[in-house]
Amino acid sequence: MKKRHALILVLLVLFFPIRLKADAFSFRHYKAEDGLASNIVRSIIQDRHGFMWFGTEDGLSRFDGYTFRQFKMNRSSQYSLGSNYISTLLEDNKGDIWIGTDDGVYIYHPSSDIFTHFNVKASGVSISSSVNNIVED
Repeated sequence: MKKRHALILVLLVLFFPIRLKADAFSFRHYKAEDGLASNIVRSIIQDRHGFMWFGTEDGLSRFDGYTFRQFKMNRSSQYSLGSNYISTLLEDNKGDIWIGTDDGVYIYHPSSDIFTHFNVKASGVSISSSVNNIVED
């Protein structure tokens, strides 16, 4: 009986080979040299349009599958990020990207391609320091 099971197993292996493809998954490593804002990434999300967003220690990067677009603090514009140190990201139900930085929270509005500072005061206190997590209720 054992010989029969062994024979069946050998025949199955010979006629129905199991092929494990080492190339079933392909990984590509991106670095600052490829357009990423920094090699130190603190947060990653994928938005509803398929863009990958990377919050780094030196700015925000959006990847469309081919190229990176960088967003950095620009002191001469009121519609830019207020800090390049990005610690957390969240896409809300409207499609806006909330960005937690070491200088509070900023919101990226894709429809107008601008950033606004989230400056709502709760009990007279505004958020002006490091934000490490954002959740939507």
